Amino acid sequence: MSNKPTYEESEKMKIEQEADKRKQADEALRASEAYLRTLIQTLPERSIATAKPFIKVLMICFLLLICLFTGPVYAQDSPEEKLRQRNEELSSVLDVIPALVWIAKDPECRVITGNRYVNDMFGVASDDNVSQTAAKKGQATKIIHLSPDGTKLQPEELPMQLSISRKEPVLNMEFTYLFPDGRRINAISNAVPLFDEYGQVRGSVCAVLDITETKQASARLQKRTQMFLVAAVGFAAILGLTLIVLVRLWQKTKQDKEVLRESEAQKKAITSPGRFSAKNLHSYNECS
Repeated sequence: MSNKPTYEESEKMKIEQEADKRKQADEALRASEAYLRTLIQTLPERSIATAKPFIKVLMICFLLLICLFTGPVYAQDSPEEKLRQRNEELSSVLDVIPALVWIAKDPECRVITGNRYVNDMFGVASDDNVSQTAAKKGQATKIIHLSPDGTKLQPEELPMQLSISRKEPVLNMEFTYLFPDGRRINAISNAVPLFDEYGQVRGSVCAVLDITETKQASARLQKRTQMFLVAAVGFAAILGLTLIVLVRLWQKTKQDKEVLRESEAQKKAITSPGRFSAKNLHSYNECS
């Protein structure tokens, strides 16, 4: 079993060390003040008047010395203050991000909290546990996740749990939130594991984007594309039939013209002046 301190223990040790430094500085300051008082009290009364310039210089030297050694301690913010400021900055950033941000605070994902976007969307308090690992045991708010094919995802199949079990980022995972009132929100997520200073997984962070409108726009575009294709195929079919009809009409017209031309030629041959000449009549009579 490893005796290495955890991340929380290391931070606690750092805070205790900084507190010890401040305590030593305070003790040095009090000691220097006491020494000055003792020095003044040991001077003879008649020597005080003549010693005042010396005492002033001595006090100034002591104060400069104290500032030299203790100034950096007081000039810098305490570790507690730095940690508070960092947490405040991080909380502010998370609250203004227009995305769902989930933070798992342990490797088992038993405690997960969300940012303000999460709290507003699911109607939970800022400190409510939304871990689906814990929700499976009735210890947290239950949130239903559906896979793209509509099946319900188990806690171990969710992006944060997967990133911890695989010890690597889980990117571009799509799923759907199903609300008690029947509403559905399409989402895409990226989850990354968090490691301590010893390389051990200590939690996970997941960012989720609401892509419902994008999905709906894509569905509308796909539907319109299909309608356009159907219309194009229908138009092509109508155009093809029209061309066939026109070709047949042209062919029929051509045939009618040929028949008419032949008829005109026969009529012309019959009514020509040389048709009933004497020779032709003689030949006709002989045949009769």
